[in-house]
Amino acid sequence: MIWLICFYQIFKKERKGSRAKFKVTEYLISVVSVLTLVPVIAIFVYYQQKLNVPTLIKAQRHGLYADFKIDGTYIIKTGSWASKVHLYGNYTLHDSIIEIDTCCVGKVLSSNMFLIKQSNLVEERRKPNYESLETAKYLVQIDKAGNEIRSRQIFEDTLPYRFEIVVDHTR
Repeated sequence: MIWLICFYQIFKKERKGSRAKFKVTEYLISVVSVLTLVPVIAIFVYYQQKLNVPTLIKAQRHGLYADFKIDGTYIIKTGSWASKVHLYGNYTLHDSIIEIDTCCVGKVLSSNMFLIKQSNLVEERRKPNYESLETAKYLVQIDKAGNEIRSRQIFEDTLPYRFEIVVDHTR
């Protein structure tokens, strides 16, 4: 909206200064403004279409948000609001293993493979708040051999870095 107001003011000013005959050079700022807006709109529409694809699995935890779409693409957001990194790519799902096409994303992901696991919610409620999950299903990072990757030091112990599955349409 602000862009439109500024564009209108610039166009109005250029129009007042122009002669009766139309010349593109007299409207140079307006033309450049339109030419910069078109790519911005195209990029916005492109990423909106990626976001609007229906979700197969969505997981989140500790500043990481992973959205695996039904078309085999994913969106991973990691970091705080000021330094958030957005990653887009493709993944494959084999039984309960998700493999993404990018490895070692930011400070949170140290593998490109996830295992979908089931937890016991009764046991989860007995754990401390920083360690417990609110959902029964979660993702955990695994290495090429299928072993769970222990996270970096979160508190006093190394824990598997579990990401709660908040949306699951795999059934």
